[in-house]
Amino acid sequence: MQRVTLVAVIVLLFEWTAIAQTRHVPTVDELLTLKTVGAVQISPDAKWIAYTVGYGDFKTDAFVNQIWLIDVASGRNFQVTRGDKSSGNPRWSPDSQWLTFLSSRIEDKNQIFAINPFGGESIQLTKSETSISNFAWSEDGKSIAYLATEPAPPVSKERKDYMGDFEVIRREYTFIHIWTFNAGEAFKAPLAGKQRTKKKDFSVEAFSWSPDGSKIAFSAMLNPDLIQGATADVYVLKVSDDSIQKIVSQEGPDNAPRWSPDGKQIVFCVGHGTQSVICN
Repeated sequence: MQRVTLVAVIVLLFEWTAIAQTRHVPTVDELLTLKTVGAVQISPDAKWIAYTVGYGDFKTDAFVNQIWLIDVASGRNFQVTRGDKSSGNPRWSPDSQWLTFLSSRIEDKNQIFAINPFGGESIQLTKSETSISNFAWSEDGKSIAYLATEPAPPVSKERKDYMGDFEVIRREYTFIHIWTFNAGEAFKAPLAGKQRTKKKDFSVEAFSWSPDGSKIAFSAMLNPDLIQGATADVYVLKVSDDSIQKIVSQEGPDNAPRWSPDGKQIVFCVGHGTQSVICN
C-alpha cells in the first residue's frame, strides 16, 4: 500500500512540474494590452448585439475602446468602429435602424455618432461645445437627450491662455446638465441641441425619458464632486416648458431613476435598496 501511495505521489509531482513548466505569468505589457469586452447592447428587434472591446494601445499611449457587432441570425461577428480614438456607449435607435455611440474622434471631445449596422460611414449627430458623457433616445425615436458640462466662463478661458489649464479643487466646478435635440434634424447636420437644465443649483448624474417623451426624470448632486454623492435627489423635467420639480428629497443618495412602462411611477436607487414614487 505504501509503494502504491509513493508511486501516486511521484506521478502527481511530475504532473505539477509539467503544468508549472507550461504556465505563463503575463507581463505588465501583456496585461495592459489584454482585450476586455463590455457595454453589451441588444437591438430592440433582437437581430443585433453591439458590444465594446477595450485594450491598451502603446502607439497612442491610451486605453482604446472600439465597437463590434454580432448578427444573431448568422452568428457573424465583426468590428464597426476603428481608429486611434475610442468609440463607446453604444445605444440602438428604437427602430433598430441605427447604432449610435460616443467618440472623441472630433477635436478630442465626445460627440454622438450613428452608423447603420449593414455598413457605411458613421454620421456625426452633435456638435456640443463640451464633451458628452452620456445620452439616450426617447422611446418614440424622435429625440435624443445627452449630458455635458456647461462651457467654461470667459474668465476661465482668459486665465487658461495666460497661466495654463488648471482648476481649483472644491471651489471651481463644471456642472453637468441636460441637452436635447431632434434626431431627424441631426441626421441632416450636427446639432448642439437645446440646454434644458441650467445654473448651479445641481449637477446631473443620471436620467431617463418618460415613455411618452414628455418628461425626463433625473438624479442630481449638489455639485459634481464625488464627495457629494449622498446629496443626490430625484427631479422631473417637463420638456414642453423646461420646468423642474424635485420629487424625492431625503437623507442619503437617491439616484438612477427609471420610469414604469405606463409612465405613472418612477423607481430609483437609495442607499439601502430601491424605492418608487408616483409621478403625476
